[in-house]
Amino acid sequence: MKLRKHSYRWFIHLLVWTGLALGKQIRADTGRRGEPRFAEPIPNVTIAEGRSLTLACVVENLEPYKVSWIHINRHMLLSLHDAVITRNPRFRITHNGHSTWVLHIDNVQKEDQGQYMCQINTNPMISQSGHVTIVVPPKIDDNTTSSDREVKEGSHVALQCRASGIPTPNITWRREDNQQIMLGKKKVMKVVGDKLNIRHIKRTHMGAYLCIASNQVQPSVSKRILIHVKFPPMIWTNEEVLGTSLGTSVTLECHLESYPPSVTYWMRDGDTLVISDSKRDVMTVEIGLYKVEMRLRIRNVDHEDFGSYSCHAKNSLGEVEASINLHGIPSSQVSSTVKSEVHHRQNKQEGGLPNDPLGIGNTYTNQFPSSENNLMEPEKDSGLTVPSGSSCVKALSGLCWRVTLSLLTYVLYTSMSPRLSCSLNP
Repeated sequence: MKLRKHSYRWFIHLLVWTGLALGKQIRADTGRRGEPRFAEPIPNVTIAEGRSLTLACVVENLEPYKVSWIHINRHMLLSLHDAVITRNPRFRITHNGHSTWVLHIDNVQKEDQGQYMCQINTNPMISQSGHVTIVVPPKIDDNTTSSDREVKEGSHVALQCRASGIPTPNITWRREDNQQIMLGKKKVMKVVGDKLNIRHIKRTHMGAYLCIASNQVQPSVSKRILIHVKFPPMIWTNEEVLGTSLGTSVTLECHLESYPPSVTYWMRDGDTLVISDSKRDVMTVEIGLYKVEMRLRIRNVDHEDFGSYSCHAKNSLGEVEASINLHGIPSSQVSSTVKSEVHHRQNKQEGGLPNDPLGIGNTYTNQFPSSENNLMEPEKDSGLTVPSGSSCVKALSGLCWRVTLSLLTYVLYTSMSPRLSCSLNP
């Protein structure tokens, strides 16, 4: 009897287990045939602020259920089937009528970042989601970033650059002219960080510096900061004494460095201001932020143009001057004649003296003073140019050597002639 009861209970348990298994299988088959399901996942998206975004939800066997979009982080219902619920005009819905439901977001903003869920109103509800990451291009904050600076030479300068963006931007400093940045004894092409400190600043630091903000989101941005270094003027000339010929044109030049820019002018003999006119041109040429070339061009030089000229520069920190003495030298015709005579004399010396049987002319080639070295000095009273005394002495010495060597050659030649005759006629 007990055995029969035990068998009966075992049979009942078997029926229950079989029924449960069959019901579960039936429900699964029914889901595969008719219950809605998601055909593909919603991808995670990273997009820059200001662009347009689309998220697609693909569903199979949707009928008769409906699809809705929800912003999980903001607890906001965006759409229900084909109706947009949110009042934000940047959101809209498109669909193909049965399987694909697309959420469009125009001009995405930072607050649009977060988790977006596509939900189907089954019982129980089924859903899937994707994450949207918003990145923001860098933007420099002008209120907290340094502007143009003007400092004295030798002082310290501290520049600051601040920028916002997602992810946080990196700050790099460079010179606009691509020159190296001098930091003490070091020279670098760039400085990384939101601050640029220059100690004991020099005039060579003067120029435009770029604060560049970048975070791998295009475009990178930069701000131009100009540094002016103030110092008193410094002036010099390459030629303190300059010679020119009558009737030619000549240009006097002075090199100037100063900041703030200097007032510049030329003086003649210390008391006469030189201005541009039909004979003279006064020019100032800028060749850098603090470098200037002062030029005075004199056309058709005559005796009255010879004398002392001085270039002057003055700014709020000081005043300087440099002098150039303009004097006369032989005219181009005289110079060409002298050069022609020297060339002719050298050609003769290279071949020895005429009728020189011993060929000893070459032994004194370098003993003659060259007329190119006989400088002509202007006579102070009349302005005429005459050879100096030392030049005359050198010329006479050369002539004496030439005459003496010619006589020696003649004596040697005549003394050897009888011996040659004797040897030929024994």
